[in-house]
Amino acid sequence: MERLRPTVPNEDDDRLLSPEELEAFFRESNAKAGPGREPDWEEHLAAMSESRLQGTVEA
Repeated sequence: MERLRPTVPNEDDDRLLSPEELEAFFRESNAKAGPGREPDWEEHLAAMSESRLQGTVEA
């Protein structure tokens, strides 16, 4: 059985950005991020593990 959902007006629809505005937003955000790169997953895991170990030693 298929469920039907009524269309409900969404007041946010008027505030949605166009593709050009989104592209400008992400360009600006990337420029603010500064130099460097995002760590890979293994680096994230190592940082989390180190943080947990420091917490258990200091506690």
